[in-house]
Amino acid sequence: MKVFRLLLGSLLLLGVATLSGCKKEKEEVKVDKRDQYVGTWNYTQTGSMTLYHNGEAVYTVPMDGSGTMSITKSGENDLIIDGVKFTVNGNNLTAPTQSLTDASDGFNYVATITTDNGTLAPNVITINNSITGTWNNSDGDTGNLSGTLTTILTK
Repeated sequence: MKVFRLLLGSLLLLGVATLSGCKKEKEEVKVDKRDQYVGTWNYTQTGSMTLYHNGEAVYTVPMDGSGTMSITKSGENDLIIDGVKFTVNGNNLTAPTQSLTDASDGFNYVATITTDNGTLAPNVITINNSITGTWNNSDGDTGNLSGTLTTILTK
């Protein structure tokens, strides 16, 4: 009987040691890098758009500005920056081509905005766009337009 108790005690001790020696695998905590970008950011924009008529530059419009933009997450890899969907790939941003149509002061513009590149850093986001398109006015003049726009967002 003593041997049985000793054997049972040894088995119990071995079982407890074995169970306590097993560490539960830690659950992998998935961190979404995009979380650091969600919120309201300050921005400055610099750039210009030049209107061409018969191949000659006739007018350059500055496109400078500042203010705030909102950033939210969308889907698995996207950020919505001021209503535009950007795909995040590492520290790079890409966006589909956007169309822009505007009519004011007798001028009509039809343009395409292409994101040439965008980069993410912890407290700075930079987006470089190029703009190409056509214009016409109420006098019947027509031409092309092109320009660039850089947007820098800061926390």
